[in-house]
Amino acid sequence: MGKGRHKCHWILESNVKGWALGRCKWCSRVEAFDNFPKYGINGSIILSNIQFPNQTKRDFLRSQGVTVSYKKWSKKEKWILRESVKKIGVTATAKKYNVPKQNLSLWFKGLTPYKYNPDKYTDQFRMEVGKYAEDIDNNYRTAKKFKVSRSSVQNWRSQYTYDRRN
Repeated sequence: MGKGRHKCHWILESNVKGWALGRCKWCSRVEAFDNFPKYGINGSIILSNIQFPNQTKRDFLRSQGVTVSYKKWSKKEKWILRESVKKIGVTATAKKYNVPKQNLSLWFKGLTPYKYNPDKYTDQFRMEVGKYAEDIDNNYRTAKKFKVSRSSVQNWRSQYTYDRRN
């Protein structure tokens, strides 16, 4: 059953690379339908990607502009992604498995082996950068000059102006 109390009536909209995008006539639910055979002549299962059997479906949905939620991942796939994030980090896992980096960082927050280092910059350096950014009124140029991220400059500048006022 679909979202409501009805059996979904699918209307197929497009057929791209062996996948058809269908929308329910009643609840507008979107689903991808596979046009590839699932079984070979001898009855064996045909899978293009053993680790992530649903990856081609997700790629098709993304190509059609449909958001792919966390619910569309099997427990086995989630476990593989989780272990990969633990070992190689969010960015490398996102590239390896073609998963949006933002999704991985939300799903597995705090599991990456690369931790934030709050002692990377001294307080004196932060205040110096904040003062410089405030003086020239340009975060971008300040970030280039001190070779730090613009968001860090913005944070340090606001901290500098807050400390100066109080």
